[in-house]
Amino acid sequence: MQKPAATKVNRKIFWSIVFLLALLLIPGVRHALADYLGPNRVITTTKVISVDYGYWARHESYVNECAPYQYPAHDCIICTWQESPGSPCGTATYSVKLGTKNKTVTTTTTLPEATIQGTLQNCSLQNGWCTTATTLHLEGTEPGAGESITLIEGTLNGVSFACPGDTCDIPLVAGDNNFTYWALSSFGDSSQMGSLSAQVDATPPTINGALSGTNGANGWHISNVTLAASASDPAPGSGMGTFETSLDGITWAPYSAPLTFNDGVYTVRLHATDLAANVTDLTQTINVDTVPPTVDATLSGTSGSGGWYTSTVTASASASDATSGIASLEYAADGGAWTTYPGAVSFSDGTHSLQFKTTDVAGLSTSSATYNFKIDTGGPHIAIPDWWYVWESASFRVSDGYSNIASVRMTISDPQNHWPKVGQAWTPGGASFTKPINWDRHFADGTLAPIGTYRVTIHTRDAAGNESKKTAQIIIPAADATAIPRADNALLLPAETTTNEPEPVATETAVVTAPSIAAPPAQ
Repeated sequence: MQKPAATKVNRKIFWSIVFLLALLLIPGVRHALADYLGPNRVITTTKVISVDYGYWARHESYVNECAPYQYPAHDCIICTWQESPGSPCGTATYSVKLGTKNKTVTTTTTLPEATIQGTLQNCSLQNGWCTTATTLHLEGTEPGAGESITLIEGTLNGVSFACPGDTCDIPLVAGDNNFTYWALSSFGDSSQMGSLSAQVDATPPTINGALSGTNGANGWHISNVTLAASASDPAPGSGMGTFETSLDGITWAPYSAPLTFNDGVYTVRLHATDLAANVTDLTQTINVDTVPPTVDATLSGTSGSGGWYTSTVTASASASDATSGIASLEYAADGGAWTTYPGAVSFSDGTHSLQFKTTDVAGLSTSSATYNFKIDTGGPHIAIPDWWYVWESASFRVSDGYSNIASVRMTISDPQNHWPKVGQAWTPGGASFTKPINWDRHFADGTLAPIGTYRVTIHTRDAAGNESKKTAQIIIPAADATAIPRADNALLLPAETTTNEPEPVATETAVVTAPSIAAPPAQ
């Protein structure tokens, strides 16, 4: 087999071999090293052969019909022949071989050409797009004996590449991929140019969103919330297909405008699909609570007079929140700091202020009204001597440290109720009241009290309605009675007291017979 001898072709073969050697030293894909050649498998051969030649003629009897020839024959020549007489021509009746001569013969043969095959590998095709990392696999084939594929060349989007050997793997880029490719052969030519186009989008679309609203606590919003979202699949992506939203994951609707959410808990699902069927899903939880919690409180105790309680007061509170729930419930008593509400809170005597505050999980707070209340659980305190002689000076003192003294009444009576009692009443209104006890021994009807023991009763009531009563004795002794020992000789005035313990109501005192003591000297 004789190869073409064209100088241009030989030069290309030479440079291809040089560049091929360079590529073999560097593995992988490189820029293309040569221009596209195309197939050139036409083989032309020439040879000189000896061939017979002669003519076809007819007998001279037809001489009047023949044109004269240069041959000195009696025949009429009709036509000449070369290599083989073949069939008679015209009216020729016989053939004459004149001799032999040399002839140059040219033979043209077209040999099978190199081929190249391109296939996409790992292309998951969706709507005409490869959605995975895809490779173009090129493989060249040389049918000629003793010949081989030396180089795979081509272009991707106008950029050249080359791989040594008979195979080449080219990763596709995102977006459009326009390939041309061919295989160079050691024969000195190349395969036909192949081409392939593919599109790649292996990147899901992007979802962007923003929530607008007033932030509360613990991931809650305390105002209505607006969700503005967008989806995009920019070049070299395939472009957006659909963008939808759903609140339950079942019913979907195209997103067309920002979404507004009021009180409640929402799970918003956003679903974006590009034209290559790549999918992006995004879930956004939205918590909205714009309504503050509520707090209810009650005070329980025994009501007295004038807005006072006459027993220990128990304060109870409860809080509720329909959306985010209650985070804390606190109380502040008597101007103190806020304290976690432990349950019912009890209060004793005094003037108190109380307020409750609750905060929900979203951070919204509600404070109750301030409860101002007064407690006085005991009656006024009465201080009076246990007894004294009728000629001695004595007094009583009434005190009340909380609600103050509303009324005081004093009576002096005969324990046997022989004579109408004598009495006196006051409405002091203060915290303390002191009064001397002056009795001229006369009862209300004017009767002069005889020797004996008489009951003094102090009955008092405070502004809260608590009452106290205490009794004492005035002694009118006989002239010869023995004096009763006394602890001291001080005037019979009660000492100051700061206690406010309730005094028990005294029972009626029985008549006490006066001891025999000498009458005091006349004044």
